[in-house]
Amino acid sequence: MRRKSLLVGGIQHRFLAFQLAYFVAFVAIFATLIFGPLAIDLFATETSPTARAAAAEQFLALHLRVWPALLVILLLFGIHSLLVSHRFAGPLCRFRRTFEQVGDGDLTGRVVLRRHDYLKSEGEALDRMVGDLRERIRDLAAEAAALEREIGTLERRPDVARVADLGPLREAHLRLRERLAVFRTEAAAGNGAAQGPTQGQAAGSSLTRDTPALSVP
Repeated sequence: MRRKSLLVGGIQHRFLAFQLAYFVAFVAIFATLIFGPLAIDLFATETSPTARAAAAEQFLALHLRVWPALLVILLLFGIHSLLVSHRFAGPLCRFRRTFEQVGDGDLTGRVVLRRHDYLKSEGEALDRMVGDLRERIRDLAAEAAALEREIGTLERRPDVARVADLGPLREAHLRLRERLAVFRTEAAAGNGAAQGPTQGQAAGSSLTRDTPALSVP
């Protein structure tokens, strides 16, 4: 998924605003140092007419040369700042998208950064975290499937059915399945969309392929 906007959120706007403020401050200091002495010579009463004419000529010459050069520098500086800001704003955009996907229960995505992006170590750590969470959800789904099989086995035993009420255990198992159902750990075949196994169970697991669905008591 590619971004449709040139700038990402407020952080990139603030970064570019700070860069622009730094450049304006640099231009102000530069102009003061370059044009200040000439302006003093122009407006000082003790300056001779010859010196004032020479200062005016230098002032106009610098005025014609300095400002176009500063505009070119501003353009190059802006392009460079935009490219640099993309290298950390882009990963932050991907991190935010990953957080939203995990919050929705989608654990199928991966954090993929571009070659020159910054924050690669943070992206790898986030990717490992999502992968570990995905594996733990799969383990819980497998354990839930094993528990379902055990409940089915107990329900078929006459001696257990006579002495124990398995209703609360079935209800607890059903709540566990409902909570696991919000997570998706496998990508659907064919269209590449994220699709989780039914009731949060790991797709293709040997514990889930032949396990009957648990009905509501």
